[in-house]
Amino acid sequence: MKRLYNTITDRLQESIAVYASNGGGSHQDRAGVERLVDSMNVSVKKHPLNAEGRYYVDCDTCLDHEWCVYVAPNNFRMAEEVGSAYVFKQPTTPEEEAQCKRALDECPVGAIRDDG
Repeated sequence: MKRLYNTITDRLQESIAVYASNGGGSHQDRAGVERLVDSMNVSVKKHPLNAEGRYYVDCDTCLDHEWCVYVAPNNFRMAEEVGSAYVFKQPTTPEEEAQCKRALDECPVGAIRDDG
């Protein structure tokens, strides 16, 4: 059963990435797909390099788009060896908080999470 969930999740994430790369889709469209994936009880795998705190990257979902690094360079880095972003520093200023929120909202595959 877990294998089926992973297969469906992979296909959904690929669809989101293609849709986003073609300039389509709104935040609401992506949020709806994320809710569907979340409702399937798919486990989240936090990147092992994530700094402890509110924001983190699900390394099984991240597809190495690097958008988060672009919009929040003080908080996100790429782990090239695994092809995934991670939060190396939690936000400490209102500007960094806004950038992390933007990264979360605009991640094309919904790999950034917020436990806050």
